[in-house]
Amino acid sequence: MGDGSAHSPGVIPRSVVPRELTVLARAQADVISRDQARGLGVTDPVIRRLVREERWRRVSAGVYAVGAPTWLQEAWAGLLVGGNGAVLGLDAAAYLQRLSRNPPAVIDVFTLRRIRRPDPRWRFIRGRRDGEGRPARTPLARTIVDLGQTANVDDLAALVARAVTDLRLDPRTIRSMLDQTPHHHHARLLRDLVAETELGVVGPLERRYRRDVERAHGLPEPLRQASPVGRFYCDVWYEEYGVIVELDGRAYHLDTAQGVDFVRDNVHRLERDLVTLRYSWAHVAGRPCEVARQVGVALTKGGWTGSLVSCSRCPR
Repeated sequence: MGDGSAHSPGVIPRSVVPRELTVLARAQADVISRDQARGLGVTDPVIRRLVREERWRRVSAGVYAVGAPTWLQEAWAGLLVGGNGAVLGLDAAAYLQRLSRNPPAVIDVFTLRRIRRPDPRWRFIRGRRDGEGRPARTPLARTIVDLGQTANVDDLAALVARAVTDLRLDPRTIRSMLDQTPHHHHARLLRDLVAETELGVVGPLERRYRRDVERAHGLPEPLRQASPVGRFYCDVWYEEYGVIVELDGRAYHLDTAQGVDFVRDNVHRLERDLVTLRYSWAHVAGRPCEVARQVGVALTKGGWTGSLVSCSRCPR
């Protein structure tokens, strides 16, 4: 950031940015605070000159960027505005933790200070949160518990499933975090979702199938995420009756995924004589009673002696 050129007496040298500050800025996605610059010997007049010469760019009061703007740079800037103890939370933390794919337009920052300058880029939430990583963000279990205050059922089920199955979060950590969060709006729901995930219900579509198809219509309890032939895992397996139910929750599979589905269905049929029924969101969410009837017929052919129960949505 400095060019090392010679200077005349009374002229501020152009090589004014110490190496330590350059290293710190790079570690913070090319953003720096005035306090950090001052602490490393860069004075206010020098900071103003760097901004005037467009070598630094003012991001917010007392915060400057020394490189091209990015989402991560704005996240770091929010922490610097928030001050000591500031931590990224909610959707910003979820994005950094790979719970969500898209960076949020508004970056949530928990801070111990009262921030009096509203800015549409950040939402400053006054409160204490433990942080981990760089940039500091709430731990994964805390992120889920915080998001659970406002998330809808399906979104929350997807978050829990992704955290536990893909990111290997111990469900007990979520329960422990809930125990530390009095007056949580959806504590019971979140505990139920964690319990269902431990049973193998790994997403919102699986949860709806269990609730609106299985339980609502009195179907028997299946195995979940089981492997009938030791090579493939299936969503739902009624082992005793030779019936598999696959739930296609994606919007829809890529061609390669469809190919795997076909191979898996054929192997299950040829090697174990298993019947596979396949349903999407449109079926389970839109026509659960019809799905239950079809599954019931397949189970009956496999030897099930039970009978379907009518739910409140079933035609009279």
